[in-house]
Amino acid sequence: MRKLRKRADNEKLICEKLIEMIEQKPFHEIKVVEFREYCGISRATFYTYFDSIYSVLQKIEDDFFSGLMAVSGEVKEFTRANTLSSAKYIQNNFRVFRALCGTNGEPAFQARLVSHSKRRFNTLFTRYTTKLTAAEMSLIIEFLANGQVSLLKWWAFHDDEISLNDFLKISRTLLNGVSELFIS
Repeated sequence: MRKLRKRADNEKLICEKLIEMIEQKPFHEIKVVEFREYCGISRATFYTYFDSIYSVLQKIEDDFFSGLMAVSGEVKEFTRANTLSSAKYIQNNFRVFRALCGTNGEPAFQARLVSHSKRRFNTLFTRYTTKLTAAEMSLIIEFLANGQVSLLKWWAFHDDEISLNDFLKISRTLLNGVSELFIS
């Protein structure tokens, strides 16, 4: 048990250090040697826990998405409660979110966020009877998913300009307006 705790603590520390580095320079410019020096760890220690700098990034992303799914669960409808819990999770993890979505982050994370949002919108809206064609539905879901990620990014970088409740109100208004297209 103690060994498992130490492993988790070391992995967490390494992940935290990568977030720090991403805040300072683009992820694609970070090399393992430089990263190990920044962390103050040996080559053997790094490779005990991760096989590449990308595997560290993958762990950070996976942990972020696991936490998000844990608080939001399966979305059958956008209620204030599940929207609030998702937004609070992102707000509580702004530092990670900013690092991964910012100019120094890895673009694949944003693509993964959009894909995650598309799946959730698709699940939500396929339960409606609609007069829209499959192509029209795909376009609207694409718009919603990319729009949602863009709104979250804006909020993460301007959180001092708008409260959580105001952000949710604006997001909900936009979503309700577009979702009316699905209902026939």
